[in-house]
Amino acid sequence: MSTHTIIYWEKPAVLDIDSFRVYREVTTNVYGYLASVYYDSLSEYHDYGADPNGTSYKYKLTVIDSCGNESGATDWSNFHSTIHLQNLGNGNLQWTLYDIENAGNPVTYYRVYRDDNNTGNFLPISSTVPGGNSTFTDVNSALYSNANYRVDVAWSISCTPTRVSVNTTRSNIKHTSMVTGILSNTELSSAVIYPNPANEYVNIELPASIQNATIRIMNSIGQLVVEQTVVTAGNSKTIKEINTSTFAKGIYTIVIESNNAKTFKKLVIN
Repeated sequence: MSTHTIIYWEKPAVLDIDSFRVYREVTTNVYGYLASVYYDSLSEYHDYGADPNGTSYKYKLTVIDSCGNESGATDWSNFHSTIHLQNLGNGNLQWTLYDIENAGNPVTYYRVYRDDNNTGNFLPISSTVPGGNSTFTDVNSALYSNANYRVDVAWSISCTPTRVSVNTTRSNIKHTSMVTGILSNTELSSAVIYPNPANEYVNIELPASIQNATIRIMNSIGQLVVEQTVVTAGNSKTIKEINTSTFAKGIYTIVIESNNAKTFKKLVIN
């Protein structure tokens, strides 16, 4: 239910691979290490540090051979980027195009699905949307005030991981109604974190409208590292400093939650 990203890959049929390393793009063309998966394990990885409802992500893989050597910069996999679906209101949907490095446009067409009553039963509502398009309008959206939407693709490539044959990719799930409460998600997302990348500490600056908030920091595999509650006067910005000197290097997710609104921020520890 859009809580994290799952990626799959097809294993090369060679004998000297010890493991695969999974990387996610941190800044443009800069990839941060997430985890290693042994060759004899299932060729899939669950990225619990990702927020599929917030943005799309790019992933790459490298291989580690039996001597511990990692594939060179020119031998990394091509990136794959996820589909991020947004509901613009009044039945208007928009998504990021699924992208594979050096593959042109790999998508034959997109399909839009609707779960009419938020029961998990998704049925297609679109004829095929050409692969270069990224919008669709559900003319019947007013009839389904509690619906969820999802987009997937049909493409001409195939992948055979050890889990199951995969010939599609799915977007996040987007609900018809927006989160409501004293705060809006947009208002909460104006929170600022710095320095980023961080070493000894990170500051989380909350806007004046936030009176009570819960701050959680999770590592790349979704483990909770820090959880703190912030109470403010509500008439000025609040800066919360968190000690990160004991954090391992890597990518972290900061989750800020207040009054039924939630936002996600990415933190890099050097």
